[in-house]
Amino acid sequence: MTEDVLSALLNRRREITGRIEECRAEIKHMMLTLEHLDATIREFQPEIQLENAEISKTRPGTWAGRGESLRLVYEVLRLGGRPMTVAEITREVMREKGMKAHDKVLTRVINRRVSATLRAQRDQGRVVSVEEKGKVQVWCISD
Repeated sequence: MTEDVLSALLNRRREITGRIEECRAEIKHMMLTLEHLDATIREFQPEIQLENAEISKTRPGTWAGRGESLRLVYEVLRLGGRPMTVAEITREVMREKGMKAHDKVLTRVINRRVSATLRAQRDQGRVVSVEEKGKVQVWCISD
């Protein structure tokens, strides 16, 4: 039993370490691309101050990799230790991903995706939803 747990933990550590390396490579590539883009912009407008330029937020479409949404929802439900509303799950997912909860548009997008994930898992019998205190629906992992 201890060996299985240790093996799983080591595998997860290897996955995270590998992902960190992938992210570092991606950041390096993006920095080079940004430098080339800045040089091209300065060809057209040499006096531009790009250091103070507005930064756009991450597009909602790129908030989670393949299977990550499902993993995050399950993780939140497991760690929550109690049935949770979609809003509570959404808040925790956003916190886990380092997203700003005050961004109403992003919150709405993530809320819809969390809801879709939960409905799909309910249809497969993996999670259950229960009406609690009136019309508030709460979710938990099925037994």
